[in-house]
Amino acid sequence: MNGAILAATGIPDHKSFVEEVESAFSESSPGSPTQSVSFTFLGGEARVHAPSSGYSHVAIAFPVPKGASSALVHVLKHCISLSSSGGISGFTSNGIIGAYGFATSSNTGIMLDALCSALITSPDSVVIERAKVLAKAEARFALDGDSRSIAKAMSDFLLDTGSFSSTVITDAYDVITSTQISNAFKTITKIAPPAFAAVGDLTTVPYRGSIISKLA
Repeated sequence: MNGAILAATGIPDHKSFVEEVESAFSESSPGSPTQSVSFTFLGGEARVHAPSSGYSHVAIAFPVPKGASSALVHVLKHCISLSSSGGISGFTSNGIIGAYGFATSSNTGIMLDALCSALITSPDSVVIERAKVLAKAEARFALDGDSRSIAKAMSDFLLDTGSFSSTVITDAYDVITSTQISNAFKTITKIAPPAFAAVGDLTTVPYRGSIISKLA
């Protein structure tokens, strides 16, 4: 049964359901302790050409730096958004961090330059402090959301710190230093080749190889 996952929805009595599942699988052989599995981020490229849209939408993502806390990653995300003058947005999801931008076909080159610059340029102290405030507020707002957002927020901080409270949230962002942010920006684009996605009018959108050279 190693690696088996059981998912269910619409269960009115969770305790009874668990007991029934345990009974049904009581004769199954127990698996050995799960061993951690290493993985390699391969990056890749996906392109969907839709010239009638009139716009080019591009996203570039890298794996999160090893050992980076959830708080640090969210501050990095806001640093990417705040340090760009070209309307670039930072994003993070499931172990990746990246940047997204869009532009008309004639302005794609300018947008791509701004996108790549946002990923490789270490922000100044003013941007970092603003990013910390925004990330902290985002974490607190998540606690006022639905059960899914609350569960994710609790899980992130429990995994990072081993505890969860309003003080833990505040401290997690307050202790992040400019040096940590600067070091993260120096390593993000060097961890692995990027994942590159482009949708829309791709007439002037170069392929991933050209984008990689802009990130060097």
